[in-house]
Amino acid sequence: MTNEFFKKKLNLNTFYKSFGRPVIIIESFIGMIIIIICMSTIASHGIGAKGEAAIGLEFVYTKEGFTSILNTLGENGVNVYKSAVLIDCLFPFMYSTFLASIIAYLLSLKNEHSKYSLIFFSFPFLAGLVDWVENIMHIIFMANVSAITDELVFISGLFSIMKWVFIFFSIIYIMFNFLLLSLKKLSIVDFVNVEKE
Repeated sequence: MTNEFFKKKLNLNTFYKSFGRPVIIIESFIGMIIIIICMSTIASHGIGAKGEAAIGLEFVYTKEGFTSILNTLGENGVNVYKSAVLIDCLFPFMYSTFLASIIAYLLSLKNEHSKYSLIFFSFPFLAGLVDWVENIMHIIFMANVSAITDELVFISGLFSIMKWVFIFFSIIYIMFNFLLLSLKKLSIVDFVNVEKE
């Protein structure tokens, strides 16, 4: 049983080292930037000043509020937003990979194997998953306005909240571990300096 335990720890650390490679962090970050530029370009040319209204779709919880934003966008704006949402479906994959790879990198530096670390590692992917569901719901709503109900819009809004909660805790976890590693490094440096004296 002890051998199995250490084997699992070794496999988990190997996985973190593999997924937390700098090349994955950099590539996913570049992918995020490219998608943001593409979506911003599409929105600015097709929606223009109505872009703020489109962003508001994430934070409405009633049928009336959702349809009001669609009316503000107009037919052309809705069509442009549909195109942007299709590209936006790639964005969750990129930001979840980016955040998870940073977490994996930090965990590999800490040589962390606990089940709690795996929970935090999964947060970015959970954020991406609920983001996908939210985007799909928006696409369905815009394709078939009659499918919009207060209940479904409320559920869509909840998915949006869940997404931001998972992203928030992922970022907090990253910042916390950066701080811990920095303090540990400083303490080692101070210890070495004292030894030299």
